Amino acid sequence: MIALAIYVVICLAALIWPGYPLVAGALGPRVLGLPTALVWNVGWVSATFVVMLVVERRQRARERQREHDRAGEQSRP
Repeated sequence: MIALAIYVVICLAALIWPGYPLVAGALGPRVLGLPTALVWNVGWVSATFVVMLVVERRQRARERQREHDRAGEQSRP
């Protein structure tokens, strides 16, 4: 969860003052025919979706493992 918190801080920095002006000025006025601001924001939203999907799947795997461990402990005499 600490890694997720760090990622959120990086996303916020990239979408507001510290990150956005640096990249928006460095890229051309258009990327794939779309304004740089739109591409930058859509890219970060897409990356956040992927990260949250990975976090959710890991959490589900941990919960299944805990349930499996509990079931194994209960079946032992």
